Parts: sequence; C-alpha cells; structure tokens
Amino acid sequence: MTTYLDLLLLAALQRRGVRAEGVDATPAKILALRSDGFDRIFNVLHGTGGEDGVVSAAMSLLELPCTGSGVMASALSMDKLRTKRLWRGADLPTPAYRIPRSAQEAKRAVEELGLPLFVKPNNQ
Repeated sequence: MTTYLDLLLLAALQRRGVRAEGVDATPAKILALRSDGFDRIFNVLHGTGGEDGVVSAAMSLLELPCTGSGVMASALSMDKLRTKRLWRGADLPTPAYRIPRSAQEAKRAVEELGLPLFVKPNNQ
C-alpha cells in the first residue's frame, strides 16, 4: 500500500534529480528489480517483509544496494523479545516488559508495570 509519506518521499527524490520510481512490492516485482534496470533500492516498506530483513536479503542476493539495516540486524530487531535479551545482556537500558499469555497475566502485567504502557506483538 502506498502512503502519503511514500509519495512525498518519491517526489522529494525526483525534485533532487534522482531517477526514482515507486514499485509495488510484490515478490515478483522485488525479484525483477535488477532485470528491470534498478541499480539501488530505497526501502521504505514497513513491518513484515520490509523491516524484518526479507527485502534486505533479496537485495543482497540480487547484489542491489539497499537502504536500512542488514539482514541480521533487521531480523533480530523485529523480534522484540530477542532484542530485549540482547540489550539486557549488553547492559543497555531498556524498559521493563512482560509477555502475558492470558488475560490474567495481562492484568498482572498492568499491575506490575503501571499505566500507560505499550502492547505490541513480538514479531511485527
């Protein structure tokens, strides 16, 4: 899905003289980028596929430079629990968290952490 911000970014690149095109990020389109004449990718995909390292991996296989973090960093950062564990293992500050698996555990998490708080899926 193309967003307003995607269109603004594309227009800004074009105004700066960059020969840029928006591409519908279907698997077939992504795999055809090199044969379609693209020589680098400005990845603005959000969420699964865009931020989890999948597109970065495809660009690496196609030998196309791509913005964003590398495959491993993208995949790791998409997994919030693994990222929390990595940060804590490196003594980096990160807010307290819980992984409730039931309504009762969710209620207990609110009691322990207080409000407001963020609730996010682990791998999205």
